[in-house]
Amino acid sequence: WTCEVTPYDGSETGTSAATSTTVVTDCPSQDANITTQAEADSYIPCVELNSISLHMTSAVTTVNLPNLVTVHDSIYFHANSDLQEVSLPVLNAIGGYAYFYHNYDLTDVDLDALQTVGEYLYFDGNSILEAVGLDVDLILVEEYSYFSNNTLLCVPELDWPTISQDYHYDNGNLDCAD
Repeated sequence: WTCEVTPYDGSETGTSAATSTTVVTDCPSQDANITTQAEADSYIPCVELNSISLHMTSAVTTVNLPNLVTVHDSIYFHANSDLQEVSLPVLNAIGGYAYFYHNYDLTDVDLDALQTVGEYLYFDGNSILEAVGLDVDLILVEEYSYFSNNTLLCVPELDWPTISQDYHYDNGNLDCAD
């Protein structure tokens, strides 16, 4: 993309000139449709994406996007064999939804910085998922939060009725209440 920069030093006198420069990003595209580990790794430099999608992949074991701050639309992880870890440690906003369904080898999802979700947050049938990294930073899920049949997951103890605007569902997960 190109941005236009006009220098201004605070004075009203002098010469000012506008110039354009092309900013190069190492992000391969704005829609991360990942099918291989190499593709997953190629998105490491990305700061923002429109979407992330892994659908029925094999041999992708880790999605680690340490620079990703914003996903404008959706995060979709469906029925990926071999996927063990998803690390999005500085992601603070998802414009649409986050969907994690039937990723049977998934043990850890790091969403530690997540603050807002524009639609829903969904974790179902990730049978060895132990952690989702959600904490008090999460203040808003515009629709609902759904945690079901993640038999090793203690759903974080947050103020879900305040956070989830429609409803919060928690069933079939590890019972970790005090």
